[in-house]
Amino acid sequence: MRRIRALGAAVGKLPSDSAAAEIQRSGQRHRSTAAVLTLLLTLAATLLSPGSARAQGETIILDPAEGPEKTSVTVTGHGWIDAAGHDVSITIRTTEVTTAHPDSHGDFETHLTIPEGTPPGPITIGASSGNSHASAPFKVTEPTPVSTPPSPPSEEDCPEWLVFGVKGVKPPPLAGDTLPFADKIIEEAQTLHGVENVGVTWLDYERPAFKDVFTGNAVQAAVNAATSEPQPQGLLLPFGKDALPPALLKGREDGVNRAVGLLRLQAARCPNQHFILAGHSLGAWVLGDALPELRELYPRVDAVLLAGDPMFDPDSSAAERPDTLDQAGPLKTMGIAAHALGLRKPSYLPEELLDVAQSYCYASPLDPICATPKAGVLDGKTWARHMDACRLAVSGGRLGLEAAEVVAGVIAQSECGHIDYKGDYAARFLAE
Repeated sequence: MRRIRALGAAVGKLPSDSAAAEIQRSGQRHRSTAAVLTLLLTLAATLLSPGSARAQGETIILDPAEGPEKTSVTVTGHGWIDAAGHDVSITIRTTEVTTAHPDSHGDFETHLTIPEGTPPGPITIGASSGNSHASAPFKVTEPTPVSTPPSPPSEEDCPEWLVFGVKGVKPPPLAGDTLPFADKIIEEAQTLHGVENVGVTWLDYERPAFKDVFTGNAVQAAVNAATSEPQPQGLLLPFGKDALPPALLKGREDGVNRAVGLLRLQAARCPNQHFILAGHSLGAWVLGDALPELRELYPRVDAVLLAGDPMFDPDSSAAERPDTLDQAGPLKTMGIAAHALGLRKPSYLPEELLDVAQSYCYASPLDPICATPKAGVLDGKTWARHMDACRLAVSGGRLGLEAAEVVAGVIAQSECGHIDYKGDYAARFLAE
C-alpha cells in the first residue's frame, strides 16, 4: 500500500501536457539565443582578425613597405567608394601627415615621408574617412650607413687637372655601367695635357637603379598624361615633387651633399689643381645643384660638361651647340625635373661658368629625360614613345627572357636617347 501511494505521489509530480509544452518552447528559445550569440561572436572575430577585408572593402597598399627614416612612401587606396569626393586622412600612428582624394571609383594615390627621427621598428599607417577605415604596417629599418668618400690624392700627388665625373642612374643590364660621354672627355683631356697630368675621380653616391626611375608610378602617370586624348595645349606632364620618382630625388640630395664635400676636400689638398666637371643624367642634375655652393672654386673650373640633364634649360647659353653635330638638338623644351619643380633660378648654371659650360640633350634619338612635351615643339605621343623605349630597355638583359624579348630590349636601347651619349661633341668643346 505504501508502494502504491509513493508511485501515485511520483506520478503527481510529472508535468501536465501544458507544462511540457512550455518546457519545450523554453528549450527552443535557449537554443535560438545560443545560435545568435555564436553568429555574433563569429562575426566579431572576423572583423577583428588582422588583414581581413572590412565590410566596405577599403584597403591601402604601401610602396615600399619598409625603409629607414625619411623614406618616401606611396600610399595607394582601393574600395573607398563611400569617401569619393571627401578627404581621406592618412596617419602615421595617430598623427595625420597628409590627405588623399578618392576618385569616382574609390581609388587614390598619395605620398608621405617617414618623419626624421622615427626609431626602427614597426609602425602603423592608417587611412580614415567617416566610417571608412584601413591600415597597413610599415617597418622602419636602421638607416643605411654613410660610406666614406674616397680619399683624394695627397698634395704631393696632385695632377694639374682632375676630371670629376658623376654618373647618373644605374643603367639597364645590356648597357653596362660605363659612361662613354665621360670616357671621351677623359681621353681628350689626357691628349691635351698629358696622361700624367690628368687625374680622374668618380663620385660615389646613392645612385638609383634604372628600373626604379623608369618603371615607377611617376613615369607611368607622365606617359598616361602625354598620351591622353584630346592632346591639350601647352605642357602635358604632371607638376610638383610627387611627379618625380622618389629614388631620383633621394639620389639627387645624397649626390649634391657628397659632391660639395669631396670637391672642397680635393681643392684644399690640391690648391693648384683645376677641375673638369662631367655629369650625365642624375649626375648632371647633381653637379648643377652643387655648383652654386662652390663659388670659391669657380676660377679653377676649366669646363662643365653635362648630358641628359633632368633640369635642362633650352634657353641657357650652355645649351647652344652647332646643329651640324650628330643627334642635332636641343629642342626648345625643358627637362623633366625642371618641368616638375621649375627651372633653376636665377640661372640654369652659374653665370660665371657659362663660357666654359655645355649641356647636351639629344633630339634624335630623343632623350625623354631632358626634353618634355610642349605644344608646337614636341608632341606627347612622340615623347611617350621614346620614354617607353627607355622603359623597355630595362628588360633587355634580364635572365630568363625569351630571345625575342631580349632583341626588343636591344632595339629599345637604340631608341632611348638617354643612354646613348658618346661625348665626341664635348671633346671638341674641350679642345677649343
